[in-house]
Amino acid sequence: MPTGSSGGRTAVTADQLWALIPAGWRAAIDRILEAADLELLATRLSSEPPSIVPTDRGQWFRALAVTPLDGVRAVILGQDPYPNPELAEGLAFSVPNGARRVPPSLSRILNEAKPKPTIVPGQTSLLPWARRGVLLLNTALTVPEGKAGGHGSIGWRPITDAILRAVASQPGPVVFMAWGAHARAAVRRADIIDGQPHIVSASVHPMERRRSFIGSNPFGCVNDRLRDLRLEPIDWSLD
Repeated sequence: MPTGSSGGRTAVTADQLWALIPAGWRAAIDRILEAADLELLATRLSSEPPSIVPTDRGQWFRALAVTPLDGVRAVILGQDPYPNPELAEGLAFSVPNGARRVPPSLSRILNEAKPKPTIVPGQTSLLPWARRGVLLLNTALTVPEGKAGGHGSIGWRPITDAILRAVASQPGPVVFMAWGAHARAAVRRADIIDGQPHIVSASVHPMERRRSFIGSNPFGCVNDRLRDLRLEPIDWSLD
């Protein structure tokens, strides 16, 4: 990766971004990612106002830090972090336990996970899933405070696409849960095809107006497919 620098209000360089990526992931991503893509992202981030969420840079790649590449069993793809600094914790759809407000998208996800697993009341962080091999990845890893989708075209796509390709290179099968148009497009860009050898579980976003996510039982359906392959189902409990 390059040693270039970038100035501006956030003052982040390509080297600093690269250093935030856990070493176990860097080797796989380095074979896929163009150095110029990281330079471009650093330049654009450095021209942004300082109110970038997550406010702690250490959380930008937290999903990779918690879930090692060789331990990924499933990927849940989100669009970007919650634009509220109190809610974003570096894991797609997840908010810290004790948050004063639970985003509607997370509420619907937890309701779909409830029928069989144990979801302890007040448990809103999806960290237990991440520690069991569920990569909670957003397609953009930062967002301007108060502006959902604001970093969707800032340059994160090549980086998160490279992460997906690195996961897809694993022997698998890995489950890819693609909820919404952004997630489905990312899976297509990474050339991930259902059954070859991975499992792609695509659906509408949890906040789809038609509410067709509600009652779709995505977690039970994925586990049924894993059982059909004689593989261990994923523990979706939160306790």
